[in-house]
Amino acid sequence: AMMATFRRYHLDHHTSQGVPGVDVDLPTRLEANLFQHKFGKFFWALNQPFFYSLRPLFVHPLPMNFYELVNWLVQIPFDIIVVKYLGWKSFFYLIGGLFMGL
Repeated sequence: AMMATFRRYHLDHHTSQGVPGVDVDLPTRLEANLFQHKFGKFFWALNQPFFYSLRPLFVHPLPMNFYELVNWLVQIPFDIIVVKYLGWKSFFYLIGGLFMGL
C-alpha cells in the first residue's frame, strides 16, 4: 500500500528539496550521527529500505487521504489471499522484492 503514500511524499521532495522537516529523503540528525563509521554505514545500507519507509512517519507525517485508504483496502485483502492460497513464503517473497526494488 505504498503507491499513494509514496506519491505524496515524492511530490513534497521535489517541491521542497533539501528542506529539513519536509524533504523526507534527507537522513535525520540521529541517522547521520549513528551511522558515521564504516560498520554503521554498512548497517544503514543493508537496512535502508526500512529507514526510507519509516522516516516519513517521524519527520513529516501526513494525514491519510482517500487514495491511501483505497490503497490499503485493496492491499490487505490481496495479502490475505496470497498467504491463504500461496503461503507465507510467497508473501515474504513479495515483501523481499518490494525492498529490493527500493
